[in-house]
Amino acid sequence: MIGTLDTRKKEVTIIGAGVSGLVAAYFLDQKSYEVTLIEALPQAGGMVRTVRTPYGISESAAHSIPGTTPVIELCDDLKVPLVSCLRDSRARYVWRKGMPKQIPLSLLEVTSTLWRLATTKKSEEPPSSLAEWGKRHMGQKALDYLLNPMVRGIYGCRPEDLLPKKPAASARGVKIVTPEKGMGALTSALESHLHQRLGVRFRRGEPIESLPKVQGNLILCTPPDISARLLSSSSSILAGKLSKVPFSPLISVTAFLPKQNVGFKSKGLGVLMPEVENRKCLGILFNSRSFVGRVTDPDRYESFTLMLGGTSDPGTLDLSQTELDNRVTSELQIVLGLQGDPAHLEYHRWRHAIPIYGRALQEASETAKETWCKSPGQILFGNFSGEVSIRGMIETFQKTKGYSP
Repeated sequence: MIGTLDTRKKEVTIIGAGVSGLVAAYFLDQKSYEVTLIEALPQAGGMVRTVRTPYGISESAAHSIPGTTPVIELCDDLKVPLVSCLRDSRARYVWRKGMPKQIPLSLLEVTSTLWRLATTKKSEEPPSSLAEWGKRHMGQKALDYLLNPMVRGIYGCRPEDLLPKKPAASARGVKIVTPEKGMGALTSALESHLHQRLGVRFRRGEPIESLPKVQGNLILCTPPDISARLLSSSSSILAGKLSKVPFSPLISVTAFLPKQNVGFKSKGLGVLMPEVENRKCLGILFNSRSFVGRVTDPDRYESFTLMLGGTSDPGTLDLSQTELDNRVTSELQIVLGLQGDPAHLEYHRWRHAIPIYGRALQEASETAKETWCKSPGQILFGNFSGEVSIRGMIETFQKTKGYSP
């Protein structure tokens, strides 16, 4: 969140009812603010939705979430049942030398990495990118097979694209969970809850062309380009910075495969692809091997999600449908040992999927703090404001102060 609430003012107007807007509205309503929520589209939820196919469910974006206390409490309040990751399916793999490995580094490479982490001193000249930091403090192999696949899997970009920064609070040790009926069940429950709570103050299908004049707090939960347009007349410098924030382009493909035709049998959460391995996908999530209820007939089919594109291969989004189908099928055959073709492929395309936390976004954030967001009650909030994950968004507003006149 960039900016602070003015807790002396009861009214809050939120522009945008994607996940960030829904979460902000839910918690601020709980904390006795009078919330007005405005969404341009007829339906709320933004990128997060669940598509039902004859073979099972397909997630358009996130497929699971760390089950921290705020997340569990929110889902309990909304009566959204959760399922935990299967006990024997928590392994994470990295592709190296033609096969998925739980430990992608050799013993010598692990030793070298630990030695560098322990002995490399902080330089007077800070690293210009996460890649430079990784090479300096971890070594080339750790950069290639640990940092690179992790960054590509989370942000859809390279370590070269990101600035080194203090990591967010870890969810290590926390169970991974997902709504029983898919991630769309969470956004749908939030939308239904807010419709009941806010009534006519939940205004859907209402595009906003300029920054509205409101009493009280104003929170923009819109993407940077839309926020830039809204702020163009009141804060042109900030608008210019926001308009330059780059995003990773991604395609998410849910592949339903005949179970007997899949050669790779190990369980786990998924496999990430280092760029140096020259695979055509960023990673593959093992949906039905991680959670129950992902396929309609678990005896016949399995479900996997492939992530394609990113900053390393932005042209993927311009491929024809036939070219995409061939690429996906080839990756499934090579990585999972698929014999034959998938039973069904469900695509979700996002030309502006995940913000790149690089120099342009840093400059936009700093400018926001010095200009429009400097005044209490004027806030930017979304996956570009520091809370790239749904968990981070929930925890940010769960901790906000309530209305105190």
